[in-house]
Amino acid sequence: MDKNSKDLVGEMRGFWAEFETEFSTYTEKQKFSSAGHARKSLGELRKLVTPFRRALIEEVKAERAALKKSKSKAKKSAKTAKAPKAPKAPKVVEADETE
Repeated sequence: MDKNSKDLVGEMRGFWAEFETEFSTYTEKQKFSSAGHARKSLGELRKLVTPFRRALIEEVKAERAALKKSKSKAKKSAKTAKAPKAPKAPKVVEADETE
């Protein structure tokens, strides 16, 4: 099942938070196991980057297509909804009274 970009961003944030926690534990307390956990979190984050990019591209394409479709419908309805033009008044030609 394909996930949307918002779901993937949530997962990515979770892995990033885990990385930050584990990395700070490693740097502050010199726990070597935390360094491994931090690397694992980065690996999991890396695995989500490509699906995120694909999902985002698909969402943008779908939004553009929908926007383009709605604009073309609006143009068509605007063309058909134009008020008819008023008939032109007949030209009045004044006769020359030089006879």
